[in-house]
Amino acid sequence: MPELDGAFPAPELHGSLWLNSEPLTIASLEGKPVLLSFWDYTSGPSLRAVSYVKEWHTRYASAGLVVIGVHAPEFHFAFEAENVQRGLQEQGILYAQVLDNDLVIMNTYAARSRPSTFLVDRKGNLRYYQIGEGAYAESEAHIQRLLQEAQPGLTLPHLMTPLHDTDLPGAVSYRTTRRVDMGYEQGILGNPEGHHRDEPLVYRDPGVHAEAYPYIEGEWYAGPEQVVYTGKTGAGGMLSIRYTAKGVNLVMGPIMDPCALHVYQDGRPLAAEDAG
Repeated sequence: MPELDGAFPAPELHGSLWLNSEPLTIASLEGKPVLLSFWDYTSGPSLRAVSYVKEWHTRYASAGLVVIGVHAPEFHFAFEAENVQRGLQEQGILYAQVLDNDLVIMNTYAARSRPSTFLVDRKGNLRYYQIGEGAYAESEAHIQRLLQEAQPGLTLPHLMTPLHDTDLPGAVSYRTTRRVDMGYEQGILGNPEGHHRDEPLVYRDPGVHAEAYPYIEGEWYAGPEQVVYTGKTGAGGMLSIRYTAKGVNLVMGPIMDPCALHVYQDGRPLAAEDAG
């Protein structure tokens, strides 16, 4: 987690829509250390990092730490406050959130990825930052340092035990399949037809799959951020992805009526013990 010398005043939080809190400013929080957590509720890496941020809020709010989530959405549906609020409830997130739909705060802080974490000291100066996942023990140590600067002699607990096996010292990380996007602005379909932009098309699965490419079967509409199944409900559509990973996360939802989703792994219905 890179350290700054405290000579950089933290930019203000220019956001008009707040959840879990009245609007906050860096200036109004003078005297208290502030943790800014840049994230997106649809992002797997963000959710792994947020699991630590939630614990830090629980551990240190009473000691004076102010935690603020800066929700910087990647997809259009994540702009909606109602969707973000539902994500907060599902994750049990209680600390303040500012919706940064135009990415003004994210760009001002040069937070190049979600997640990113920034720490502001009691004088309103940037002191530490972490771009991306990792460095959780180091981040917590810096939180404790800023709290003790604000309140000399403050007694604080030992650093947390890592929440995930992959964060343990010496953990071996294996290659995993990259993130897969479905819309034509960022994604590439494995189907020979490719994206038939902004119009429905009946796609055929070729049966041979390359890793990290999505293959669809049935009538689908390809939009800039997503593909939408438009065929008859009875006929059903299919999405297949060949991957290397311990787990899979898929961002999806029904456009109108609820629908049934059947998940298969290696050609067999997903076992109950493997379901999320």
